[in-house]
Amino acid sequence: MGVPETNPKIPMLSPSLYETDFYAWTQEQVTLLRNEQWSQIDLQNSKRSTSSFRVKSMISF
Repeated sequence: MGVPETNPKIPMLSPSLYETDFYAWTQEQVTLLRNEQWSQIDLQNSKRSTSSFRVKSMISF
């Protein structure tokens, strides 16, 4: 059995920093915010994270 063939038309996605090292991802996002590098901010994962924080804080009350 060999290595499975990949379809060259479908790009392989590597895991994001958000998925592999959350703390490093948060530090990177803070740096981007401080440097006003708005186009570099990971908006999709930022929205996901802040939504989960809001739910957790609502449950704790």
